Amino acid sequence: MQAETGQDFKMAATLGAWLDVWKDRYLANTVQGSTSGFYTNMLKYVPERLRNMQLTKITPIMHQMFFSELLEHGSKKGKPLSTKTVKSVRQTLGTALEAAIDNGFLVKNPVKKTKPPVEEIVEKENQ
Repeated sequence: MQAETGQDFKMAATLGAWLDVWKDRYLANTVQGSTSGFYTNMLKYVPERLRNMQLTKITPIMHQMFFSELLEHGSKKGKPLSTKTVKSVRQTLGTALEAAIDNGFLVKNPVKKTKPPVEEIVEKENQ
């Protein structure tokens, strides 16, 4: 844990490294198992290209583009993800990055500057 919280780690932390620390250390004994499982499942959607980026270098537009990609073809089979799932991924990332702020890894949460997806309203034809 000392290596994870040292200044060198803070300076070079990738999003993936922080998500691992947050999931394995920060959430430990603070949320119920089902909540932890939900967060873990939502984090599986975060691609390696984002996980490998330095935490402080990821911008709101990068997250917004990621959420759009999930809406278009985010499932394992390349099909669109539901708006509800994308909102859950966004919420989970936002929560993890708030903890990064609380722990001195970030100054601002880039997810807060993104817009959540809006469910399309399908009008029923009058019969």
